[in-house]
Parts: sequence; structure tokens; C-alpha cells
Amino acid sequence: MEIKKDGTLSEWFKEARAQGYSFPLAMCHGIQTAMKELNKSFAEVFELFVKRVIIIQVGKMFIYDLRGHKALIPEGLHKCEKCGEYRGNVMKKDLNWEDSFHKEEAEKSEEYLGVSCLCDGILCHKCKKNKIHRPVSNTYYADTNRIEHYPYFSGMMGCAECREKQNKLKKPEEEMEVQKEWEVSVRLPREMYESQDAERLLDKSSKHSLTEQERNRLANTVVILFWLIVVFLTLYGLGGMSLVLNGVGFVIGVPILGLFFWGIYKLGDRFHWWG
Repeated sequence: MEIKKDGTLSEWFKEARAQGYSFPLAMCHGIQTAMKELNKSFAEVFELFVKRVIIIQVGKMFIYDLRGHKALIPEGLHKCEKCGEYRGNVMKKDLNWEDSFHKEEAEKSEEYLGVSCLCDGILCHKCKKNKIHRPVSNTYYADTNRIEHYPYFSGMMGCAECREKQNKLKKPEEEMEVQKEWEVSVRLPREMYESQDAERLLDKSSKHSLTEQERNRLANTVVILFWLIVVFLTLYGLGGMSLVLNGVGFVIGVPILGLFFWGIYKLGDRFHWWG
């Protein structure tokens, strides 16, 4: 039988009877009690009871464990009448260790874990009125069948009432900080292109860094200068030898070198080597 997430116990009862399902009335009472004790909806309690085999469906008949929500509680734990939390000792393997990295080890462990309730706690160091769970202790939660460990520094956090007051005081300041960060993130891209101050900053930073185009021009200039030196030395050497041999080689080499430099200049101007 399908259970609606937003359905109520009375709606399910009428629909189940209309469809010919049979179940003990104690099951309805047990579900209602569990909803109150666990602070859960009808659908959540029904799903939990089915998962923990408190309710078993066989055809159109429901079999119910008369212990109800108490069957969810492992052996060794009992509910405190004053604060409503559980206390006692529980075997590690009887707890829910789903999604835990030591699940296999815990489910086979015979170790007992101590569980304390709020009555065993200490006074909040801020208000000196409310109690908080004792540091280095465990608290049991029936809805998940898990325990929560309170570390040694949990005593510095204060009670729930004090934490709520502190969060309310911090909230406006935090919202202002978030608003400022958002405004800066939205305004910054526009200011980077429109603000004169930003332009001056960009101009200053650009003086200390080269663009890709400038790096390419610099590389081309170095290569050209290298080959100019090579050619100059070659022509000068040839001109010097010719001058020694016939006295006219130097006169021929100088015009050729001038024409070469002029050609390199025009080529660089054509392909924007010089900027």
C-alpha cells in the first residue's frame, strides 16, 4: 500500500479499510505515539517502522510489534523522565553505522558505549542557567539510532539559547559583509574599464609588464639584430680582404651593407616589427 508523504494517520486508516486491509488498532495507537515521541510525520514513522521490522506487511494484512517505538531503542538504554533523553550503556553493534568508515568493525563489536542525558550535563558558562551536554560524552537519538559525541571543547559553545542570541547579533553584520562583497564583485569589472583611477592603476602596472604583442616584437628585434651583426662581420671581413688584395673591396662592401640595412628597415616597417 502506497504511503503519501503529506498524508495523515486518519486518511491512511480510512483508505486502508476501504481497500480491505486488516491491521490491529494498537498499530495506529503506536504510530500516533511514535509521531509525538520522535517528532516525525506519519509517513516518516510508518517508513521507519517498516524499515526496522516493527510493521510487517503480508498481502493485505499488517503485523505489528506491540513494543512500538520502544522497539527502536537498543537494549541497555532507557528514557529519562525529566529531560526526555536516553541514558545507559549500549552495545556498539546495536547502533546504526550506515555511511561510517568503520561500519564493518562496529557491526561486529561487542564493546559497550556509555550514553548520558542532559541531566548529566553542565551549566552553560554564558548564561549560568541552562544545561548543556557534558563534554566528552555521548547522546543517543532514537529517530536515527545513532549517537552523537560531544568533544571536550563543546563546553565553550554555550547552550542553544545563547548561540541563537549570538547568531542574531552577528547576522546583520554578516549580511552587511556579504552585501559589500557582492557590490564589489559587481562594481569591479565596470570600474576596471570606466574608472579613471583604475585606468591609472592599469597604466602603472602595464609599465612593469609586457603584452604578448610586445614580447613578439622584442623577440623579432633580437633575431634581426643577431643576423645584422653576422652579415656586417661577414661583409666587413670580405671588404677587408678585398681592400688588402686590390684596394677597392671596401668601397664595394659599404654600399652593399647600406642597401641591406635599408631593406631590413622597410621589411620591418611593412610587418610592424618596430611597433
